[in-house]
Amino acid sequence: MSAMSMTTGLPGSAPPPSDAPPSSRALGIGRVAVLAGAFLAAGLLSLELARQTQGIGSIWLMNGLVLAALFKAPARQWGVIAAAAFAAGLLADLVYGYGIASGCVFALVDLVEVFVVAVPMRRLQLDQDICDLRSLLAFMTLAFGPAIMASAIIAAAYMGLARHAPFAQSAGNWYMSDALGLIQVAPAAMLVKRSDIVDLFRRNQLLPAFASIGVLTLVYWTMITWPQLPLGFLLFPCVLVLAFQQSYAGVAAGLVLITGFILANIAYGHGFLATTHAPLRDKVLFFQFFVVVLTATMLVVTAVLYGKKKVEKQLREATQAAIEARREADKANLAKSQFLANMSHELRTPLNAILGFSEIIRDGGLAQKCTAQCPEHAAHIHSAGSHLLDLVNDILDASKIEAGKYEIHLERLDLAVAVRDAAAMLAQRASEGGVALRIEEPAGGLPALADQRAVKQILLNLMSNAVKFTPSGGSVTVSLLTEGEGAVIVVRDTGVGIPASELPRLGRPFERVRNNATRTQPGTGLGLALVRSLAELHGGTMTIESAENVGTTVRVTLRAASLAA
Repeated sequence: MSAMSMTTGLPGSAPPPSDAPPSSRALGIGRVAVLAGAFLAAGLLSLELARQTQGIGSIWLMNGLVLAALFKAPARQWGVIAAAAFAAGLLADLVYGYGIASGCVFALVDLVEVFVVAVPMRRLQLDQDICDLRSLLAFMTLAFGPAIMASAIIAAAYMGLARHAPFAQSAGNWYMSDALGLIQVAPAAMLVKRSDIVDLFRRNQLLPAFASIGVLTLVYWTMITWPQLPLGFLLFPCVLVLAFQQSYAGVAAGLVLITGFILANIAYGHGFLATTHAPLRDKVLFFQFFVVVLTATMLVVTAVLYGKKKVEKQLREATQAAIEARREADKANLAKSQFLANMSHELRTPLNAILGFSEIIRDGGLAQKCTAQCPEHAAHIHSAGSHLLDLVNDILDASKIEAGKYEIHLERLDLAVAVRDAAAMLAQRASEGGVALRIEEPAGGLPALADQRAVKQILLNLMSNAVKFTPSGGSVTVSLLTEGEGAVIVVRDTGVGIPASELPRLGRPFERVRNNATRTQPGTGLGLALVRSLAELHGGTMTIESAENVGTTVRVTLRAASLAA
């Protein structure tokens, strides 16, 4: 604060108060000028208020703005802000008639005060969310304790040496005016956002906000009209209502009104304080103590309310997350139930074939030395057993991948050879279904770094799916491409296609397309999920594009061997 508390009758007039909220963005010359202007306006206003009360400093506003600016800025900008604050404080003192030496001392003391608060708060990482009760209590402890005490002692000692001013009186007045300024300005500048001010004027908030402010004004008018009645306690519930309604913005608005009312009461000698016969200094001290206690109480109450709302929000989010998790778990359980139902059918079909044909052979007896159909029956048994083994392997592989225990062994292989091998295994099935199976490969093949067994599973799953869902007369084309840093396998068919609504589900375990085509075809829903998982284990991807009655294209990207070398 300034030393105006020790002087009287100084010339000068205060410009209108200004407020330019500091920001954490880069401080250019324009922003520094705005900050310095805001600091200067706050200092001049404080000094003018002191002049109106016979030189007794009632509130020092500048330090609260400086502290808020420091809180909002990175540490590398603190030097610039401090320089702007020093210049503004010195200029304000010069305007009101102080010498350069006194102005420099008072400006430096103000900087000591704000940095005693700012540095520990930044070190403890408590300066970014003063809404939190712990941060608010730390701020008030530092401000009311070492910060203002240190500045008050230094300033009072200087004024005692330079002006022979009473030490205790100077220190006390400095302490109270700075305490009131810090607790009124810094939290409001830090906590009240532009959106909070806008919210005050929303249609659903306008009536209750103005009603509360109207009640507050009425209470104060009553205090002035009947000053002999102890009605000051009514200000607490008025501000408390604003705290419940509008949080920090409501508290700030209420406290600004109360501070303005009482300062006007003191300055112009009208109202409940004017009726008392106490010295003016005692009236100012009463006003400062009253507003500091009111502000501190309301800030703590609002911080508790803020913490409660924060916990409630976290609880709502956690509840919503639990609901979503439960919904996903229900979906997974449903999918697994459908999978088990499909799997029972899938396992039963080859087992019935194995048992049926083996019974024919058994019941024929060795005496018949196996009829001409025995080789055919044995072939059916072998085919059913192979299909059963493939199902079991798919289930085991899916379980290993889900448990994170599927291991791949990377080696250099030619994807063209792997595609030809898979096509040879599916050629008969494609021929029986009237599906043309085509291969498009680059000259010289396409080397890749991959697990041979995994690549075989990818190709067989994709190509068998394509053949299965392509009607007679259609085609399945397998293309090999080099794209960017990957080797790409593209399986394109002219089959029944997949509805757009079903595409997001594909590739998840146990999920199958729900349409007429899938109901007539066997399947577990593991095929595409295995392809996606195996591709991702290689650091690749799987994508699906499809249109009903047009066809489906599946692209799998693996790592090209030439790029992995």
